[in-house]
Amino acid sequence: MNKSFLSQVKKGKVKKPHLILIYGPDKVGKSTFGSHAPNPVFLGTEDGTSNLDVARLPQPKNYDDVLAAIQELATEKHEFETLVIDSLARISHR
Repeated sequence: MNKSFLSQVKKGKVKKPHLILIYGPDKVGKSTFGSHAPNPVFLGTEDGTSNLDVARLPQPKNYDDVLAAIQELATEKHEFETLVIDSLARISHR
């Protein structure tokens, strides 16, 4: 017997991550904006955060490093709440 749709109604907020993409020219404050996100860690492919007091993962050497860092953040316990990738434009695929 199938449950009715009404018997499966759920209430309240659904907690899920936000995905924000910021695009703009160099030196307009994209990294600074990311530094104000909740407990961020930066995955930097360039040196855009040298003036910011932020947590940084090791600089990825290739696309596989980026995927590995994201996988580790998604599956391991850690203190960070926000991943800031700076910058997507500099990540080469393979």
